[in-house]
Amino acid sequence: MAVTILKQVYAYTPNLVREWPVPTGTLEGTAVVAAGSNQPGVCITPEASVTKTKTLGSAYSITYPAGAVSQTPGNATVATDGTFAGPVVGATSATVKNTLVYIDNTGALTLTAGSNTKFGVVDSFLGKASSTDTAVKIGVFA
Repeated sequence: MAVTILKQVYAYTPNLVREWPVPTGTLEGTAVVAAGSNQPGVCITPEASVTKTKTLGSAYSITYPAGAVSQTPGNATVATDGTFAGPVVGATSATVKNTLVYIDNTGALTLTAGSNTKFGVVDSFLGKASSTDTAVKIGVFA
């Protein structure tokens, strides 16, 4: 599965954040769509079973749960709006703002419609987008 990890550019609305079922091991920043409704979102926490490890000095390490407190296993906290940047297949510096962006069945973002699901629109100004770093306003289909 081609996982698209995005970084936040413009804030999401806290009132619109929801807990969604996601595949085990899904990381924060992952582009996702809701089962059934195909609503786009970006995980702002990892799925509940994900752990992180910190090394303390040269002799010790600690592993801890990385999901949100009281998060249901198999779920992640998801932002359903805001602008996030990351790789978009087909985007270039000539990609115009408000160009539709889709998510394919592997989780990759793309400019190709085909049988892919609408995810949002390009939020980068002309000359700023690239295949490796394009700002995408999620959940908007201008």
